[in-house]
Amino acid sequence: MQARGSCIRVHTSAYFFDLPEPDKQRVRIDKRGDGARGWQKLGENVTQYQADHHEGYDLCDFRPTLERWIEKCQIIRMALMQATALGLGMALESDEWKHLQASVDESFWVMRCIGYPPLPRDAKGVSCGAHKDYGCYRLLHTDPTPGALQVFLPSEQGKIEEDGVRGSWIQSDPVQDVFVVNIGSMWEIRSAGLYRATLHRVLHRSPNYCVSIPFFFEPNFGALIKPLPSTAKRRQEEAGDLKNQPEPSTHTGSVICGEFLRSKGAGNFAP
Repeated sequence: MQARGSCIRVHTSAYFFDLPEPDKQRVRIDKRGDGARGWQKLGENVTQYQADHHEGYDLCDFRPTLERWIEKCQIIRMALMQATALGLGMALESDEWKHLQASVDESFWVMRCIGYPPLPRDAKGVSCGAHKDYGCYRLLHTDPTPGALQVFLPSEQGKIEEDGVRGSWIQSDPVQDVFVVNIGSMWEIRSAGLYRATLHRVLHRSPNYCVSIPFFFEPNFGALIKPLPSTAKRRQEEAGDLKNQPEPSTHTGSVICGEFLRSKGAGNFAP
C-alpha cells in the first residue's frame, strides 16, 4: 500500500531513541499504572517468553507530526475494511457491512515507535520474536533498513515448521512510499481462515539502528468477533475446488475483542 507524501518522519523517533537513558527514563512506562504509554527499555518487551532485542515508545506526545499521521492511518483503515469485505463477496449496501462498520465505530488503536539496535553477533535471540498481530490490521512505516522484517510463507516444500505449518521465512524489505500491511487475528476469525493472520518476526543484524512505526487498528473493545455470514457463502462457492480450501484456522468460534487482546498481551512485558 502506497504512503506517498506522508507527513511522518522516522527520524523523529530516531531522535528520541538517541537520547541519553536518563532522559528516556523520565517517560518510562509506569508499571503501577495501566502500562499503556511510555518508553520500554531494551529487553522489556517479551515474545513467546523470550526478551526481544528492541526498545519501544508507546506514544503520548510527538505532536503535531504524529497526530497528522494518525489521521491518515484512520482513513486508510476503513479503506482496508472495505477491500477486505469486498474480497469476501460482501455488498457494501448490505446489513452485514453496516454491522461490520458498527463493530469498529468506537475502535481503539495503538501506535508505537520501535527502535532496534543491531543484534550482537553471538546473540541467540531475535529482535522481535515470531508472532501474529491480534487486531484487524497493522500498518507499518519503517526506515529503509533491509533484511530486518521477515514473514513466514506457508509451503509444503518448506523446511521449517511454525505453529504446525510447514514453510519458510522470507525477507519483507521496505519499499519507498509503501506501507507493509499485516492482517491480524480478528480477520482470521471473521473469515474462518480465508484470511490468515500474518506470522512475522524481526531479525536485525545490520550495523545501523533500525526504526519502525507500526499502527495497530483494533475493533471496538467490547465487539463480538465471529465468522461472518459472507464467509460461509464464500466457502460454499469454493467447496468444489479442494485445492483452494485453506487449512483450518487456529481460531474457532467467537471472542470478545477486548478479552482476546488482554489475554494475548498479558505476557508481552518482562517483570
